[in-house]
Amino acid sequence: MNPKRESNPYDKIFKENAESIFLPLIAQKLGIEIDHFKPIKEKFQTTIEREMDLFYEVQSLVGQSFMLHVEFQSNHDKQMIYRMAEYHGIAYRKRKIPIKHLLIYLGTQKINIKSKLDENEIFTGFEVLNLYDIDTNELLKSQVPEVILLAVLSNYSKEQSEDILRSLIERLKKVSKSNLDLSKFMKQLLILSRLRHLDDITYK
Repeated sequence: MNPKRESNPYDKIFKENAESIFLPLIAQKLGIEIDHFKPIKEKFQTTIEREMDLFYEVQSLVGQSFMLHVEFQSNHDKQMIYRMAEYHGIAYRKRKIPIKHLLIYLGTQKINIKSKLDENEIFTGFEVLNLYDIDTNELLKSQVPEVILLAVLSNYSKEQSEDILRSLIERLKKVSKSNLDLSKFMKQLLILSRLRHLDDITYK
């Protein structure tokens, strides 16, 4: 029997009764005195659609505003931590206020699932590589065609555009292993040049 299909009737009941039954328990569990709240009834559309079991916008008595996300689970879903992380990213991107997540387990056995991400699983930010900051001549010196192509996106004045493109094309001719490869790189160059509005010059 599909556990997800089996849990649907229960989900409906819990959703209907959540405000009178679960919110007081949740407030106690999280150590928050809720002043008022309102349900957030929306689906988050990305490349995949995600609908949370319960989703509230909450205001505490001390003036703290946050989103409260609650999921009901009757089985031991080992992927739950990653689903929660996915919900977090989608919801925060949309609302940009803090989120508290809670799983309410409906089974009878002791639940044994991961509820915290490992340190190497936590998204803490990213590095930025700005191609516009890279020296054009360094890119043109490369023996790798794919690297040479990046020169069109590097830092040079508009007046230098034609000279840079000539040099770039000459380098591609030298390092390409075949006419077929050269043709491929020239097509890629034409596409990349659009990012700098140089496609007309490149085409010529």
